[in-house]
Amino acid sequence: MRVLWLATCESFYDYVVSNSNFSTDSEGGWYTGLHQAIQSYDTEHTIKLGVAFTCTRKVPDKAVIDDCTYYPLKPEKESYIQRLMYLWGGYKKTKKPWQSRITQIIEDFKPDLIHFFGIESQMAYYLLNLNIPYVVNILGVLTPYYNTFFPINMNSYSVLIHNHSFKELILNNQIRFAYKTMGIRTIYEKELLSHCKNLAGRTEWDQQIANIFAPQAQYYIINEILRPAFYRSRKWKYQQRTRIEIVSTISENTYKGFDLILKAASLMMQLNIPFRWRVIGISQENKFMHFFEKHYDIIAQNNGIELLGRVKSKQLVQTLLDADLFIHPSYIDNSPNSVCEAQYLGIPVIACYVGGVPTLIEHGKSGWLVPTNAPYEIAYLVKNYHKLPIESISTYEIKIAEQRHNPQKIYQEALVCYQSILNNQNK
Repeated sequence: MRVLWLATCESFYDYVVSNSNFSTDSEGGWYTGLHQAIQSYDTEHTIKLGVAFTCTRKVPDKAVIDDCTYYPLKPEKESYIQRLMYLWGGYKKTKKPWQSRITQIIEDFKPDLIHFFGIESQMAYYLLNLNIPYVVNILGVLTPYYNTFFPINMNSYSVLIHNHSFKELILNNQIRFAYKTMGIRTIYEKELLSHCKNLAGRTEWDQQIANIFAPQAQYYIINEILRPAFYRSRKWKYQQRTRIEIVSTISENTYKGFDLILKAASLMMQLNIPFRWRVIGISQENKFMHFFEKHYDIIAQNNGIELLGRVKSKQLVQTLLDADLFIHPSYIDNSPNSVCEAQYLGIPVIACYVGGVPTLIEHGKSGWLVPTNAPYEIAYLVKNYHKLPIESISTYEIKIAEQRHNPQKIYQEALVCYQSILNNQNK
């Protein structure tokens, strides 16, 4: 069968041309992990793969490597004035970027089936008039994300309070713009879901969302493959020490819980709990971080928080192995890679009871679940860390994570999905 992927994955081409197996040091991601799993386990060459992916680099319009065909989707050029208009005007009117390019790719590759990665991606608009069988992989769902966009005591105008000049007011509109844009995109997302015939997900939450917005769709399970560094790593080991080392990995989104990190850390400082909280993904110079500090009047570095910025997977693995706890403070998520990676290593995880996270964590058995905006519950668990069943938690989460993220198993999940869709199409 000829399967064409449509994916937003800037690093895909670099990963493919420089690596050939899981023993490499490249970053990759779960797209590339699934790609490698297909190449490794599809010994009968059942799947002929084509990949169309977003790419800002100068690369060939078409490349065939190891029997897989790659098609870059290059961004449209945009002026500074257009960018400002974009920031203040809301979502771009065009729903179909790369329209002629994707049509050309489909004509060239002639797929039997198309696999879209992300219902929130603008690529998904091609499914509305598509005669070729397809499946849409649910990554996140914007509608519930929009519902939890701002944390407590914050709204779309909060960012304006902390701008000290007209220039900042004009240029620092990203948060308000993101909120406005997401609201518009939720309307389009619901339209797309109402047309979907096949959806793939991996949590009870995304299956529930699919049932609500796409009751007509057949739902398949395709789990995520982790980055190679986590498969190669040794496992985490419990250490008896006074200061609790905490790690979190978050992005620059209001709903990812940086406010909860600030509040929980401030509380633990007041309670004289010995800890250090290392945050990956946000740097000390980050304007997003300073906005949160000003809004909640809590300075990160004065409250035991160390901001590491973005790090490579090898450094991330070592940071996790050196820590005692991984805390995921997000207000909404489907199956966050950071939680899955932490569980695979065996470091105990605390996460908010949101979205698809309860599918990953069984409270008290493979980690701990706390409510959103729960600094007191987090402080309690950190304070009593050495009284908790740390080693049994670690052992059990490794077991379930290794089952969930087994590359050969995930290849079989994708194969079953593809074959089932094509068989149903031929009936």
